[in-house]
Amino acid sequence: MELFNSPEFAGLVAFVFIVLVAWANRCSKCGKLFTCKIRSRTQTSEGYTHSWEVDEKSQRGKSVRRYTYQYNETWACSKCGHEYSTSCSSSYSLPCGYFSPEDPANAQNKGRGCLNPLTWLNWLNPVAWWRSIPGKRYLPLLPVIFFIGMVVFDTEVLKYPTHWQDYLEDYVEFLLEPLSPRANRRTQLEMVEGRWQTQRRIQEFKPVEYETWEDRLPENARVIEKTTRQRPPQSYYYTYTTATEPATWVRYSIDLWVTIGTLTASGTGLPIAYPDDPVAPSPSPGEAVYGARRSETPTVTYSLVFRDAESERVYWVETIGFIRKEDRYFAWQREISETAYRTLIASSQPLPARVYARSYNESPNIYIYVDDVPY
Repeated sequence: MELFNSPEFAGLVAFVFIVLVAWANRCSKCGKLFTCKIRSRTQTSEGYTHSWEVDEKSQRGKSVRRYTYQYNETWACSKCGHEYSTSCSSSYSLPCGYFSPEDPANAQNKGRGCLNPLTWLNWLNPVAWWRSIPGKRYLPLLPVIFFIGMVVFDTEVLKYPTHWQDYLEDYVEFLLEPLSPRANRRTQLEMVEGRWQTQRRIQEFKPVEYETWEDRLPENARVIEKTTRQRPPQSYYYTYTTATEPATWVRYSIDLWVTIGTLTASGTGLPIAYPDDPVAPSPSPGEAVYGARRSETPTVTYSLVFRDAESERVYWVETIGFIRKEDRYFAWQREISETAYRTLIASSQPLPARVYARSYNESPNIYIYVDDVPY
């Protein structure tokens, strides 16, 4: 969860911990920190006693064995000399370190039970934890309530029971969503609009000049000029060297089809329009001559705009992925195809989807749940 991984949260917890430790170790008179030291410690034990009590639930008498003690400590400030003492008196019926405020006077002073300071690790006792849990009789119902909530959250778990792990993961993420600011969750997306942009490149056949080393000269190149330059010696291994050697530097010319312009068209929805071809077809196709022009096959780029039905946030994406409901097959993120574009913009109902985003400043990865992947 992003909340517990953020450095701001860790810094806040550390600051609160340091403040509490410092406050607990300050003198109540002079206010100095870490100056109070223990001067004496005594414990008075009254031993074990037996008594009979009436159980409120069964209304039957029972034998109770208790251990009663009195614990006292005296502290003194090394700066101002102020002394103060603390005392604790309690009794318990189990030797596990859990004490109940059986003494009425002690219950009024303390308002609660206390732990034996000499056995401070007794709070780790699971028996004491179990006895302090209220409503233990209803704990077996928690798995049933959890399962019912998962079915209500997504009823498709009954249709595809073999993928219950995926639905369980979605349900747990839904329960923990208030603790995570990331948009990595399952949600419902509404189709806002689809956008397309088509491009057609125009090329011309002409000579182009380049420069390179003589041993890297391409085929069909015409040498214009040769010069001698220094370059590092060639090696098949990665080595660092400052040595150089003379080599031939060549300026050459080669005939290529060069892009001289790009025609574009854009729009939303359907139909998809393409730029007109301004180049007339050649009456005698064959070897190209200088000045000849041609147009490439137009290309199309699709993008989709979604709105989150829960948060009302808008997503604009140029890539998309799909998750097949039947077997949870992942069609990974790729550019939107024409088939996927036409399928999604025709959807009138909200689409179940997974939204993965590292932060709100980056474009998210969206996976749509579908019956069949439209690729």
